[in-house]
Amino acid sequence: MPYLKQIFSLSLLALQVCAQNKWPVSNHWKTAHFQKAFTASYGIDASIEPRISPEAQKVLQSVSEKMKDQNREGAVIKLQESIWLKNSPALQFTLANFLVEEARNSEAIPHYQQAISLLPTYRDAYRNLAFVLVQEDRATEAFPLLARSIELGANDGLTYGLLGWCHTEAGRHSSALQAYRQARLTAPQEIQWKQGEAFALLALEQARPAINALNELIQEAPENASLWQARADAWTMLGEYEQAIVDLEYVRRSSRLSAESLLALGHLYLQSGLPGLATDCYLAAISNSADIELISRAVDPLLSGEYWDEAQLLIDALQSASTNRSRNLVRAQAFLSLEQGQTEAAIQTLEELTKTDPLDTEALLMLAKAYRTKKQLPEAALILEQAALVPETRFKALLQLGQVQVELGLYEEAIATLERANRIDPQPAVLEYMAAIQKLIL
Repeated sequence: MPYLKQIFSLSLLALQVCAQNKWPVSNHWKTAHFQKAFTASYGIDASIEPRISPEAQKVLQSVSEKMKDQNREGAVIKLQESIWLKNSPALQFTLANFLVEEARNSEAIPHYQQAISLLPTYRDAYRNLAFVLVQEDRATEAFPLLARSIELGANDGLTYGLLGWCHTEAGRHSSALQAYRQARLTAPQEIQWKQGEAFALLALEQARPAINALNELIQEAPENASLWQARADAWTMLGEYEQAIVDLEYVRRSSRLSAESLLALGHLYLQSGLPGLATDCYLAAISNSADIELISRAVDPLLSGEYWDEAQLLIDALQSASTNRSRNLVRAQAFLSLEQGQTEAAIQTLEELTKTDPLDTEALLMLAKAYRTKKQLPEAALILEQAALVPETRFKALLQLGQVQVELGLYEEAIATLERANRIDPQPAVLEYMAAIQKLIL
């Protein structure tokens, strides 16, 4: 938690914190287009679909009569009780479709699998089974089924759109983008594939094309908060923070922003030099989430910017909201006390932290700084030797230890310490400092 003089990208933090919501296919599978694409598979293409035996044809005719009377349950029972079901891919497929339409996915899956087993070229069975698996969050299993369906000649929007979703789930965003664009060629009216294309562009950091796509989507569905948040991400990528703020504030005023998005908005305000508005967002995030550790990360940028009052306000609010004593917050409070000249209070807190965890290097380095401020140089040296035992902070601890040894007049020890530091991370400035110390010995 090195708060000051660090290279700190709030815009990057905003992108990391602002959730890039994935569009939920499973929430939209009952749209008119999805239903049309799904039920269209009841038709038969003799080159790739099963030939229907006379016996199976009679069963389907009976099922059709029941469907005319809206007796779906009776149609399902008729298929389940048919003696021809076991060896008929058409009946297996039809039963599976009915079960899916009744949200009985787990029952439908084995019937699709049996249809494929009976007819390995059953194109729509592959596609519909993949569709169900996507609904069940089993995209990895769905992917090869969709690929096989395409091999068998599928060229519809649903197949390519689901293929794009599987690529998205696997992080293959370039392939996802191609699949979504193919889906849009054959199903241009389906908003899901437009969203898929926009989110793929965003994942590929093609911010300007993503914004163009999101503009169109927002015009069609202005109530969709995830679209505004996604566009805020794209604006942030371009460094256009005011535009990102506008989009997130729109969502904030029209619905409830998540804690993650409130943190992102706060970071954007801080990036724009508005610590008061940033802190308002951070405080609002506390009431939106029980994850105090997540929200406590917002203390860091306030301390980095030396916004002491705002940092204190947030620390107090976080401590009040939590029944557990967070080490990160305690450490942050100690740092704040130290920077505000409350050295004794800082030392007391840091000594407690290092007593309970002797390898808390962040607390050790701060405690050494506090001791140096109070001219307690031997104590500072001892603490820095302790911090140097940890590889991650060894260089920094040795560098500061060398400085303390110079202040103590231990020039030869200082040179030896700085040589150790320089072996870890050779730097011209360290060599120059060592040369200056050597002159003091002569």
